[in-house]
Amino acid sequence: LNGVQLTQRVRLSTPDIPIMILTSDVDAIRATALQAGATDVYAKPVSSNTLARLVEFARVLKVAEQLVNEMRDEKAKD
Repeated sequence: LNGVQLTQRVRLSTPDIPIMILTSDVDAIRATALQAGATDVYAKPVSSNTLARLVEFARVLKVAEQLVNEMRDEKAKD
């Protein structure tokens, strides 16, 4: 099971969580990974500080997306 296959499986059960793939060959898998549902693909190695910032960014982006969807739903009700 590789990262792209795992992404496909995770997307089936939990479509809303961010999925970041870390790989040594971004160019080779970026398109396939994004099609499978990855949030983004990053090149290894990644420092722990950079990884922490990427995870926080993905979390904030997901919260913002949820807020936009809620606002859209409220506007549709009006």
